[in-house]
Amino acid sequence: MKIKPLNPAREEIQQLSHSSRANTLFHFCKGGMDTLKSILKNGFFPRYSLENISIISRLDNTSIAFPLVSFCDIPIGRLKQHNKFYGYHGIGMDKNWGLGHKLNPVVYINSDTTLSKSFKTAFKGAITLNKNHGDSEYLESMRKIAAYIKPLSGKAKTIEGENKNKEFYHENEWRYIPINKNIQPYILEKDYKRDEDRLNKIAEEKASLKWQPNNIRYILVRNDFDASDLIDFIDHNINIILPDTPLREYWKKLLLTKVVILEEILEDI
Repeated sequence: MKIKPLNPAREEIQQLSHSSRANTLFHFCKGGMDTLKSILKNGFFPRYSLENISIISRLDNTSIAFPLVSFCDIPIGRLKQHNKFYGYHGIGMDKNWGLGHKLNPVVYINSDTTLSKSFKTAFKGAITLNKNHGDSEYLESMRKIAAYIKPLSGKAKTIEGENKNKEFYHENEWRYIPINKNIQPYILEKDYKRDEDRLNKIAEEKASLKWQPNNIRYILVRNDFDASDLIDFIDHNINIILPDTPLREYWKKLLLTKVVILEEILEDI
């Protein structure tokens, strides 16, 4: 008798289930309630984010903007510090949903290692091949790798706008990087400010990340007032949020059970 193999994504989840990481992929919204409501109505919109890739490039302070949506699998008990930088409103997605949509953890690199030096050598070789022989395949592959690279630590802005030291390694970041022929895969730093808004709009239209109500584990709001506001929002916008099916009322009730007040949880941690 043939034994049916496990679904690879589900098998990965089983391997992760006893680790210090959550089985939920959290996305927090610096834009607060407005951004959270937008996700519920439209899905997750990729935004071009300027990333310093000098850790794998031989040029100092090299930055490229990639279209991405950031998530993290930080256990709830470690969210307090994360919220100070990324906000107190968010949505928690089932990790199987993330794996199915090709999300991948970020690779954190120490700059003073053979790994960093090896990346720099590979990047230099890819640039040389492209320049001398018109072979862009390896350079494009290196750029795709660069979209998932991050240093162990650096400066980051809090939600109050302060620049503070941050241990990026503690963020447990995952990224959705859309591979879509209709959107530009990156923006060079010199073109970033000029093209950011226009290309963000195209990414919204062509590469949004969709969800179903059963993919959501938590909808996180800061306090009672926000919870009441969000419940009213879901109730009045259900025709936009969910498709017209006989299951709409069921999905609506399911969504409402996912609303969690973050301040109450953090008090018990």
